[in-house]
Amino acid sequence: MPSLAGQPMEQIRETTDRIIAIVSDPALKSPEKAKERKQLIRRAVDERFDWEEMSRRSLARHWRRRTQE
Repeated sequence: MPSLAGQPMEQIRETTDRIIAIVSDPALKSPEKAKERKQLIRRAVDERFDWEEMSRRSLARHWRRRTQE
């Protein structure tokens, strides 16, 4: 019986679809729109991922010894 990923898979699919829509948008294809395109992609990804939590989990016990740098 296949395993169903459910909600997490759907959330990633939604984010992926948003990114594909951004890079496929003819209005954002020109080189002058590169910065705007990058910002839109970053916003879509930032809404999905908790970068601080991912860092905390990656560093595990080393998290407390980290610095801003």
